[in-house]
This record gives sequence, C-alpha cells and structure tokens, in this order.
Amino acid sequence: MKKFLGLGFSIASLLALFLPVASAGIYFINIGHLGGIIYLLYILAPAALVLSVISLYKPDIRYLKIWLILAAMLGLLITILAVVGGKEQLNYMSQTMNGMSSFFGEQNAAKQVEPGINSGGILAIVGYLGLLITSAIRKFNAISVLGILLIGSLTIGTEAIAEEPRPFGLIIGKSNIQDARATIQKEGASINAEGNRIIEGDISNPAVQGLEVIGLPIPELKKAFFWFYKGTLMEVVYMFSASMDKSEFYQLTDQLSEKYGKPGTYRKPNLADGLATWKFKDLEVKISVLWVGTATTIIYENPQLRTKANAEDKKVYEQQVKTKARNQKGL
Repeated sequence: MKKFLGLGFSIASLLALFLPVASAGIYFINIGHLGGIIYLLYILAPAALVLSVISLYKPDIRYLKIWLILAAMLGLLITILAVVGGKEQLNYMSQTMNGMSSFFGEQNAAKQVEPGINSGGILAIVGYLGLLITSAIRKFNAISVLGILLIGSLTIGTEAIAEEPRPFGLIIGKSNIQDARATIQKEGASINAEGNRIIEGDISNPAVQGLEVIGLPIPELKKAFFWFYKGTLMEVVYMFSASMDKSEFYQLTDQLSEKYGKPGTYRKPNLADGLATWKFKDLEVKISVLWVGTATTIIYENPQLRTKANAEDKKVYEQQVKTKARNQKGL
C-alpha cells in the first residue's frame, strides 16, 4: 500500500507541472514563467515518477529509497521557491499596473489583489511531501522529521521567528479604539481628525473608522492613521517623506530588518516602486514608496480584518448606489 501511495504522490507532482503555482485575480504564474532553478522541476517530477515505478517492481535496488527521498526533498524545496517567486512577480505586476493607472490619471484603477498559492503549487507540495513521508516512514524517520521541519521553517519564513510587531504596544487585530486613544494620549500625540473611511465620493463605510494622528515620537514621521473595523484595530499607517534618492525607504527597511529579520519580499525603488514586506501569523508589515512619489509608508495590517473591511466597502457602495439610483430624478 505504501508503494502505491508513493506512486500516487509522484503522479500528483507530475500533474502539478501543468497548473499555475500562484495567482492574483485573473493573473497567474506557472513554472514556465519563472525559469532558472525552477526548471529543475521538469526533471525532478518525471524522475520521481520513474523511481516510484521502479520501487514497485525492483524494491531491492541499492540506494533506491535514498534517491526517492532526495528527489522528494529537492522537489519540495524548489516548489516553495516557485510559489514565493510567483507571488513576488504577481505582486510586482499589480504594483506596476496600479502605478501606471495613477500616472495616467485613471481614477478607478483596479484594486490590488493579494497573490496566493494556486492549484499547481498546492498539488506539488502535497505530492512531494507525501512522497517524502511514504519513502522515509520506516528506516529514515529522522530524515523525514528533519526534512519536514526544514520545509516548515522555510514556508513560515524568518519573520515568524521574530516577535510580532506591536506599534506602541497595540496589538493589530485585538486592540480596540479605546486602547488606541489611551496610547496616543500617553505618547504625547494628538488626534488631528477622525471619521469613517470614504469609499467613493460622498459614500463612506460606517464599519470602518479612522484616526489621523500627529506628534507620535517617531523621527521624521509626518502623520499616522489608525484604522478600525467594527472597533477592532485593523491597520496602522505611518507616513514619511520620500526624497529623490529614496533614502527614507532604505533606512526604514534596514531598521525593520534589524528587528524582524530579512523581508520576505524586497524590491528597490529603482525604475520601479520600492517594496519590502514581512509576514507574521496574523499580521503583515509593508514598506512602500512610489518611484515617482513623494511619500514613504509603513503599513501594519491584519489580513483577515482587511478582507472583511474591503468586502464591507463593496456592500455599502452597492447599497448606496442602488438607493441613489432609485431616488435620483432626471437620470
């Protein structure tokens, strides 16, 4: 049974070659788009299948199991690199298209869709991980455990090892608006403005409330925004200036790297928009600067609350448009 399971997992890894590894909305990335070391999957997947078939009929061949384990581990590592690389490419494409839309003055530019793993990436990871476990389940338990731990650490990233950021002690996704007000007062800052998030024109979302804050004790900080979804802190945004050489971006990236490790995504603001991201369990941190922009921002956000707030924005907008359409005369 174990040998047939291994064969099934190797077939899954082979089928994954023909499916996207990452996607964002209508856009996708497959192995052929990535190149480099990722092309080794075109060799590893068939090799794993051939080795699995041989193990069914010639299980006593010397070192056969070791070759299976090595193929599975290498395939798993390269698949993770493919998924990460695919998401970075999609993120760059989305940032570039939105930047071009803003440059040409398009007011209704498409909202950026967060890239995610697609069916090919999932199938390949399941296939190689399953092949690894079924190949090493008896005589190579130690290797199996170490391999799984290694893959897990690479998947989570170095950011997960670091302590999750808490701006001025506030917990994104848990602290409430009263906590934020108390913290702002404690730090000697003041609330310059507050209100609900504007979706479009005069349409705002009553479920999303924001505070514009000035005077926080952060060098060169122009102002900050604290956003709440139904009273829970969803996002904190720090705004800094951006000089011609984008030195603010580099300095802030170095500071956060010192505290939280190497960013999972990094792109220099050189003929492109600058971006550095860190991902934690329930929090994402992003430093960004437009190549032709005058502001550098740091964003701390809870992805789950952000998704809910965006869905609420859409719902409120559609309801308001329907109401206006029914009541508006002359259209």
